[in-house]
Amino acid sequence: MVRKYLVIFLLVLMILFSAESASAENMSKAEIIKTLEKNQLTGLVELVNKGALVLDEKNTTNKQMKLTRNGLVTHDEWAENARYWYRGMQIQEAQALIRNNYTTLDWNQNTFLGIAPEFSYSQQYLTAKNPGVIVEFGTDSNGWLYGKWSKDNTCKTKAEGGGTYGLGLTGTIASCKKFNPPVQALGSIFSDWMRSFVVTTRIVWVLLPR
Repeated sequence: MVRKYLVIFLLVLMILFSAESASAENMSKAEIIKTLEKNQLTGLVELVNKGALVLDEKNTTNKQMKLTRNGLVTHDEWAENARYWYRGMQIQEAQALIRNNYTTLDWNQNTFLGIAPEFSYSQQYLTAKNPGVIVEFGTDSNGWLYGKWSKDNTCKTKAEGGGTYGLGLTGTIASCKKFNPPVQALGSIFSDWMRSFVVTTRIVWVLLPR
């Protein structure tokens, strides 16, 4: 009897493994580019051609394409210690970032526009129904951004995602006491840093329908 159940258990494992393997799918470069063009993200084609963005074969299926930055190391930190910050951007926002050559965010809007020090937290904002990209913002050193905004100023982080800052008009700016007009949002300061390369900006993960 025990042997019978063991055989059944092994068969179930084989079926599950086969199903998982069947979900993984390879794509040619031409198919990757076609999918980017279909989703109006042709600005990422150059990154694919250069090998900066590569196919995540294990997690790409016949319905979804996933790309990752070549050699990517992700970070899940607390705001106090973070050097890298992340934002999940849906396609329209990603298009605006690419159009602006990664030098500014579309911050002048009535949204929170959060960035988080946890890649995994930002990743959950992208789904099959809400596809897009994850952008990584690199700062000078661990805790640099927290020092600028929460130690040198009074800006408060939200607890989720390791401590998030809101860069939009309804974001963190209300808690910051040392910024005077015309500063309307932290996004304007952050965009200045992006333009001057004090903050580096790169797309590190992509989720798109096929």
